[in-house]
This record gives sequence, C-alpha cells and structure tokens, in this order.
Amino acid sequence: MSVEIILIFIPLLLILSYVFELFSKFIKIPSVIFVLLLGFLFKILTINYGIVLNEKEIFLTAKILGTIGLILIILEAALEIEINKENLKILISAFVNAFLQLVFISLILSFIFYHIDNREYEYYRYLINAIPLAVISSAIAIPAVVNLDKKNKDFIVYESSFSDILGILFFNLLAYKNYVRFEIVWEFSFNILLMIILSLFFTLFLFFLIHYLDYHVKFIPIILSIVIFYALAKIVNLPSLILILIFGLFLSNIELLKNINFKGFELSKFFDFDLMDLETKRFRDIVIEFTFLIRTLFFLIFGFMLNLDDIVNLQNFLLSLFIISIILIIRYFFLRLTKQQLLPLVLISPRGLITIILFLSITQNKVELVNISLVVQVILLSVLIMALGVGFNFNNFNKISNEENKNNYVKKGEFFDK
Repeated sequence: MSVEIILIFIPLLLILSYVFELFSKFIKIPSVIFVLLLGFLFKILTINYGIVLNEKEIFLTAKILGTIGLILIILEAALEIEINKENLKILISAFVNAFLQLVFISLILSFIFYHIDNREYEYYRYLINAIPLAVISSAIAIPAVVNLDKKNKDFIVYESSFSDILGILFFNLLAYKNYVRFEIVWEFSFNILLMIILSLFFTLFLFFLIHYLDYHVKFIPIILSIVIFYALAKIVNLPSLILILIFGLFLSNIELLKNINFKGFELSKFFDFDLMDLETKRFRDIVIEFTFLIRTLFFLIFGFMLNLDDIVNLQNFLLSLFIISIILIIRYFFLRLTKQQLLPLVLISPRGLITIILFLSITQNKVELVNISLVVQVILLSVLIMALGVGFNFNNFNKISNEENKNNYVKKGEFFDK
C-alpha cells in the first residue's frame, strides 16, 4: 500500500468518524458503533484487495493507543469534575454509585464465572476477568449525554469518570501480585499515598510550566511529560493514574487554590490565577481534541481486529445477555437506593475503551470463559441499550417514578435528601 493511499484512507476514516460523532446527537446511536463498523469494513476491504497487515504490530499499536487514550480520557474526565457546594451532593452520589456498582458487579460476575466454568482456576482469576466488564466507559458515556438535562448529564459525567478511575485502581490491586492478602493491600495503600505525594510535587511543576512557559508551544510538552511520568510510575508498580486525577482536579478547581494560605505560604504570590484559568480552558480544549483523535484511532483499529465470529457467537451471546441483565439490575438497585432518576440513567452504563484496555492487559490470569467475543458482545449490547436510554423520552415514566419515590422514601435512613 503506497504512502499516498494511506494518507487518503486514514484522514478519510477519521473524518467519517467525526461526521458520525456529529450526527449521533440526532440519530441517537452512539458513534462508537459506527467507528467499530468502519474499522471492520476497512478490514474486509484489505482482505478483498489482498493487503496483508502484521497482526502483532496492529495489536501493539492498539495497546499503545489504548494506553495514551486511557491517560487522556482520565485527564479529560478529571478536568470535568468541579468541586463546589452546588454539586457536592451529586458528586457524592456519583462516587457512591460508581464504587458500589463496580464492587458488586465484579463480585457477582466473578462468582457466576467461577461456578459455571468447568476449569479449576482460583477465584481471584475470575475476579480479575470480571472487573473490566464492571467499568462504565466515560469515553462513550460522556459524549452520549450532551442532550440530557444538566443534573443527569453531570451525574453521568462524574459517575463514569469515577468508575474509570476506581476500576483501574481495583484492577491494579488484584493484578499487583496475583493474590490479595492484608500485606498486599497495605503495600498498595502505601504506594497510593506515595503516589499522591509525588503527584502533588509533579502537579506543582506542571503548574509552573503552564504559567511561566512563554512559548507558542506549551501544552504538548505538558501532555508528553504526563505520559512519561505515567510510564515511569507503571514500571515501578505505582498507581500512576493518581497523578492524572490530581493534576486534572487541581486544574478544574483552580478557583479553590486562590485562597490557600499555609503559614504565610500563598500560591497567589507565585501564580496569576486569572491567567491560569484562561490557560486551563485552552488546555482542556486541546485535551478534548487529542482524546477524540486517539479514541477514534483506537476504536478503528479495534474494529479492524474483530472477526465476524466474535460478534455473532451465539454461545457467548446468551452469557452476554445474562451479564447485561446483572449489570442493569444492580444499577437499578443502587440508583433507586441513592434516589437518582431511574430513566434514562439506568440504561446509560456503556462498556468501552477501559474494558478493552483492561481485558487486553490480562495475560497469565486469562480464563477461556471470558474471551474477546464475550467482551465485544457486552460492549455492543451496553452501547445499544444506552442508545435506547438517550433516544427516548421518559418524562411520563419519571413523573410516576418520582411520585413513588416520594411515597417510598418518607422514612428514616435515606441516603440523600431529595
């Protein structure tokens, strides 16, 4: 394949993906389905024209793009989280939902896998394989809810962001030494504390770059520095996503840093916060653009990696439907417990990029029951159900549901006041 053909096809695929992203708001079908289909059709095209591509190189490219996409997605999600009195209640509710759903879905799915599989693997192996299926994808959920009302939109943004972060931390804890004991939990907790301290210093360094770097190219070196720090932390088994979370949270809540005064130490002496606020908005725009590019390339390549057998495997399809049912039941229970609007929120729980990345990172602990076909089907089913959630008007149902909630929750022991 000539360079010119590549230069035509790759931008064309990306532009088509962008068009899908724009029109997904109107046709109510998430763009990720079209992007995966586009990658799959491109694979058929290469086969028909006898073009052979190295599968190992494609897989490596997917892992690299997936890792960079993970960094950018978590950073974009952290930049969306604003901590203030007005949204504190919804932040807490989103965190509680993300945490409890992650834990319960992981435990229940792993318990089911353990008992229906004929192989004599230890339970923790099934738990490691279940975690990717329990993580809500912010990369898919956030773009899909742009037309929801502010309260529901904010809830999905915060919940999916927390789910990504908590899911990866939970996964890394289990995969850390292939077993979980008290000393391992203690060591992992110490590593988190160490990473928080290192991240605070590194965040301060990045703040200085944003504020004092007087050059027309300033944000690319910052993003590259984050990638390098992430990779170094991964090499020494530190929870590197803590850095991205802390940096993003500090930037998105820059207003809260103005009044910090610790024994005469004031950040306002070192930073012009009005300038920092302006630079943060520019940085957020660049992160959003890069996230779209990397995320789209990843899903195109992942679509290229798919086989038709992975999608239409009937044996896995029944298990996929069962998994989706478990996810929806648990989600319904905790949304109702925390008194969130049930529809469309209960249907907006897509699996996506994080699920794929975590699944691909499982090597020695893989179980045959949880295979690529099952993962793909769960992702597609969850995305289609989400399309139903964002595509229909549930106002009449919610009026009835709200009346029921008022009657059911006039009791003691409520989690959150209406």
